[in-house]
Amino acid sequence: MRPKPIELILLRQLASRLPMPVVLVDGAGYLVYFNPAVEGLLGFSEDDFEEIPLASFLELGDPREADNAPLPVSRMPITVALHERRPQQSTLIVHGRDGAPHRIVTTAIPLDGQGGVLLGAMSIFWEEDGFEPSGGGPPTGAAPIEIILLKQVAGYLATPVFLVDEDGALEYYNEPAEALLGRRYEETGRIPLETWGRLWPARDADGRPLDHGELPLAIAVRDRRPVQGTVWVRGSDGHDRELIVTALPLEGSDGAQLGAFAIFWESGG
Repeated sequence: MRPKPIELILLRQLASRLPMPVVLVDGAGYLVYFNPAVEGLLGFSEDDFEEIPLASFLELGDPREADNAPLPVSRMPITVALHERRPQQSTLIVHGRDGAPHRIVTTAIPLDGQGGVLLGAMSIFWEEDGFEPSGGGPPTGAAPIEIILLKQVAGYLATPVFLVDEDGALEYYNEPAEALLGRRYEETGRIPLETWGRLWPARDADGRPLDHGELPLAIAVRDRRPVQGTVWVRGSDGHDRELIVTALPLEGSDGAQLGAFAIFWESGG
């Protein structure tokens, strides 16, 4: 087994604690890990695989376009993220181990390490209209390990990441997010949802201003479900940017709501 970069090790630890399915592949195109949520949805067990080529793993799911037309593995989001080194969102159909079809929504991002070295790619997905929160009470005490791991991972990623707590208050955003938001995190610190919603005003695709409660992250926290969307955001530098956003609820191992995080990037970027 080949040694893994620290970024992949941290991502594996984080993925093992996330409630939605996550697949990790290394820079050489080999499956590194998929979490228990993948097994729960598709029935594949990680024990059945050990660093097989990503294409071989994907072919097992007989991937299809949303209209059920055959989807070449080369066009699946995680393959595009790996080989073209760009994020991609998609809705598609995959089949579980028992042959049952699942219509899934997915976001895949490339994983770039220090110096721009390609480390691999990550796919996060869920069954369309089928994600159920685990339940559980609010977190207590010190920062949960999930929050700590997410901050560590986000610090390594080249893709913008924005993290909020269970009340929607800003917890952290990474350096790539700073470039799109026009303000360093150290200049902002921890602020409530209402404040950061005003700091970076958002509009929908039709130009309608969005209330802070309509933002993808706010919905992910409130409804405890994943959200995808495209919004226009005005950064602190005065520039308007069209951002593609995937917001995901964050839960503890006991089902406690910890908050949510968003992975986003500029449209066409």
